Amino acid sequence: MYESMMMNKKSQLGRTLVEMLAVLSVLGAFTASVFTLIGNVTDKYKSSIILTQVREIRKAINSRYAALGIYTGLTTDILAKERLVSSNMIHNGKIYHAFKKEVSVAVGNTGGTGRSFFINFIGLPAQNCVDLALIDWATDSTAVLVGIRINDKTFTWQENEVDASGKFLTPADTALPLTLLKVSKACVSGENNKITWEFQ
Repeated sequence: MYESMMMNKKSQLGRTLVEMLAVLSVLGAFTASVFTLIGNVTDKYKSSIILTQVREIRKAINSRYAALGIYTGLTTDILAKERLVSSNMIHNGKIYHAFKKEVSVAVGNTGGTGRSFFINFIGLPAQNCVDLALIDWATDSTAVLVGIRINDKTFTWQENEVDASGKFLTPADTALPLTLLKVSKACVSGENNKITWEFQ
């Protein structure tokens, strides 16, 4: 009888350990999914901050140079020194985006010397690169999007070509507006993507 009681206790203990291991594995899987979700939410939040930062920089540039109608003399240093962007973006005289990488601006020549400007963001994770590249800049009235460069691929507005029968041809792979397929090919895995927007 004593032996059967001991066997019963051992089998209960074994069952309890198996149950505890099952519970621990479920909790582990739950914890891992929560951390993944938090990471995704954080990246989406940073994408929205970067979108706000790009718009803020564009607005600052347009305000600063609107009277001139030309962007000659535009530099990142001017934006930082004159505090034309949020103070939380400026550190040691340089401008940084939400992923703590440097932002630069420069004068462009689309439409004539000094008639456009570039905003350059480096160090973007792949998903954020995709999210930011797919923003519809054409409907924003602050400045006109001339083109966008994602890593080593440049996209610009192109006229629709028509064949001899009057049928529209498929736009080139480098034509704006961007599609998810084009952007997915241009953005690379990892956290070292670069996007340069050109505005007029």
